[in-house]
Amino acid sequence: VGTAINEHQKAKVRHVACRLLYSCEPENPAEGAVRKQILMASKTGRTWLDCKKPQLADNFLSLAVKSLETLYSRLTSRGHGGADINTSKGDVEKDLLRVLSYQAESALAQENHQEAVACMQRCKDMLLRLPKETGYLSLMCYNFGVDSYNMKKYEESSFWLRETLAFDYLKRVCQHFESSPELGSALVLHIELLLQRGKELLGKQKIEDIITGTTVVVVDIITGTTVVVTKNFSEALQWYNYSLSFYKAGQMEPNLAKLQRNRASCLLQLEQLDKAKEAIKEAERCDPNSIFTQFSVYKIAVLENNVEKGNSILHESLELLKEKIPIVLIVILCFLSFQNEQQDTAMKALESLCEHSKDEAQVLTALRSVTNLSQFCPPDRAVLMGQKTCLLMAAAASLELCRKSPNSDQTEQLTQALEHIQICWEVWKTLKASGDNSKDPTNILLLLYEFEARAKLNDPKVETVLESVLELDNVEIKVLETMAALAMEPPAHFPLLCKKALRIALSLHRKQPQADLTRCRCVPISFYHGCSKPGGRQQNVFVVSSVPPLQPEDFPEMEILWLLTRAWNTGILLYSLAQYPEAERWCGLGMSFLRHLGSLQESYQTQVLLTDWEGAAMELDKAKKNLIMEE
Repeated sequence: VGTAINEHQKAKVRHVACRLLYSCEPENPAEGAVRKQILMASKTGRTWLDCKKPQLADNFLSLAVKSLETLYSRLTSRGHGGADINTSKGDVEKDLLRVLSYQAESALAQENHQEAVACMQRCKDMLLRLPKETGYLSLMCYNFGVDSYNMKKYEESSFWLRETLAFDYLKRVCQHFESSPELGSALVLHIELLLQRGKELLGKQKIEDIITGTTVVVVDIITGTTVVVTKNFSEALQWYNYSLSFYKAGQMEPNLAKLQRNRASCLLQLEQLDKAKEAIKEAERCDPNSIFTQFSVYKIAVLENNVEKGNSILHESLELLKEKIPIVLIVILCFLSFQNEQQDTAMKALESLCEHSKDEAQVLTALRSVTNLSQFCPPDRAVLMGQKTCLLMAAAASLELCRKSPNSDQTEQLTQALEHIQICWEVWKTLKASGDNSKDPTNILLLLYEFEARAKLNDPKVETVLESVLELDNVEIKVLETMAALAMEPPAHFPLLCKKALRIALSLHRKQPQADLTRCRCVPISFYHGCSKPGGRQQNVFVVSSVPPLQPEDFPEMEILWLLTRAWNTGILLYSLAQYPEAERWCGLGMSFLRHLGSLQESYQTQVLLTDWEGAAMELDKAKKNLIMEE
């Protein structure tokens, strides 16, 4: 068909055709059928790879490998006498190498580095029999290296590209810049590469050679690579102690503080808490203002269950937020607190972070990180409480970001808020089943957050959320007032839900033994103010007119006058825009307040309203007649 169909359509056609072929063939197909299977399966897998669908490609590539191995086995069973047989076997091996390279490509696209390495290693083993394929495999590895580099996976990139060359270049750099103060960085990189490739003996030998040859960079080398070198904390500690011997007693410098912190980390891993505390004291002496030193002190305080000390360190750390402290440290502090059942300390850290940081996105990132890390803690009540609190705070942060974001970005923030809310509901259900939570406001907070998110997403399920609130025992009036406001806060527009919430709120107000009349008045006033904005959706007038009125004596005369004027002016504006039916509703609503005015009633009735209303009424009658004639 040529270019009549695109690559994706071609992949679908090949997908179906190949499936049919494999379904129709017997259990032991003829050699010709097997060759057809190989051709179709490998082409289908290749086409799905070109369409960036590696998961769909995998199954067909596996089928191709299986068919190739079947064909190779049949050819081998015939013996080695004929040249034709050897040629055929060579062709099969070449096809197998290609398919294996496709599998490596697919694995890499799915970020499965080890699987890709295994496939390419198998290809490499075949090069002795297929030397002409060396260039092809070299190009594949180069492409893999470039792809890995673009994905910022530098270690994988170096594996596929620049290993032997990398070591060669490092040797040249070290020789050329032998007297440079930056030589230590190159030496560290050389040792790290040796260790990452499993060449530990060479790495250790390199360190010993450096120590023998110079003492200038010993500390940087030892402190920067020892743990990576051995992956054995006892041996790492020996290297750190050896590095420490190069310092004089009482010497003070940041490198020494770094060395002591690393010693403390090893000692903590080896459960030698007292010695770790001594090392941290030395780090504090050398570099007391370092956030990394403070973090180590905090870690020990948590392990000792010293809440007072932990809070003190936390306060000092948060003060450094002004200096752009890495947020990951706050996240780790919270995680350590949760892990050691110090929930209050963790909560204080998160609350302080929210208070000190002006970057809502940064706060949201921290909350998500702590929530994700909490999944690795034992699922006890303390951790669940911490997870619940983080999710609530994350939902609140997402909603706050939404309020400050342009309309085009709000959907993403609201969707993220809903995700946090849904996960929090699950955590909350588990918590409710495990203890008394009667005084915990989580239920209400989750319902309010969910109501706001769904209302602003124009989600019909928002009505269900309001029903869930009404099903609660002892619903607070303030909650209903908040939901009424949220129902009309742009971009939300649910006037009927707003009316429902307001009616119930006012009804509950009246049932109070001592009703707060000032607060009662604020409910309809604030809503009238929002509904009567010029250009607003005029069906709001139905909501306003149906809100249950308070008794006239509940409103001061000037407040009634404000309501009257607001409604009347909205009606006149709509009249000037030739929106006569809506104008009539608003003007009628304004006039309904006249009877509640005292001394001002006669003045407003004769001087303003009736004068304008006469002309408006005539136009309205005319508009109605025109509508009837049109019908």
